[in-house]
Amino acid sequence: MRRRVASLAASLATRCRLAPSLPACGCPASLSPPSAAGARAAAPPFATRGLRSHTAPVPPPLPAPPSEAGEPPPAWRIVGRVSGPFTVPRSDVFAVVQAGPHQFKVACDDLIYVEKLRGADVHDKVELPRVLMTGTLERTVLGRPWVPNAAVVTVVEEVVRDAKVIIFKKRRRKSSRTLTGHRQQLTALRVVDIVQPDVA
Repeated sequence: MRRRVASLAASLATRCRLAPSLPACGCPASLSPPSAAGARAAAPPFATRGLRSHTAPVPPPLPAPPSEAGEPPPAWRIVGRVSGPFTVPRSDVFAVVQAGPHQFKVACDDLIYVEKLRGADVHDKVELPRVLMTGTLERTVLGRPWVPNAAVVTVVEEVVRDAKVIIFKKRRRKSSRTLTGHRQQLTALRVVDIVQPDVA
């Protein structure tokens, strides 16, 4: 097979030398095919037999959305302490706040239960700065992911334990079984104020 291909190539080269005005391809001399170097330069990239060349431009990657809050704020912080009874003013402001691994939609005078805040005692004033969304009846402010200069101010009412959860494991045909219980410690927070950002 290789010998036959080599003989065909030699005969083609001989025909081109003997008849320069009529190349082997059959086209006129003025439209003779370019040289091998020119053909390689004019060939589109990634041109292979049976595959189409990729000539469509590749779009640039989309930029990442900017973050208005920058570094994530702390999960919570103690900002003071309440002495004696207190009243919560009525307001139409609401917020979506993250406390630990959970998110809550809260308004003034709401009571939420979060996982125990270690170091926070009863009557402590706790601020939750990780606000994802806040708004009123007229406007809504969305954070990316946090709303800057926004916070939910709460007061610790009590520290309790959740209902018992039973964990029962049985391994059949092994005479092995275990029965344990778990009560998650929770902190009850009363929402007393929602600090909104200064948005024109």
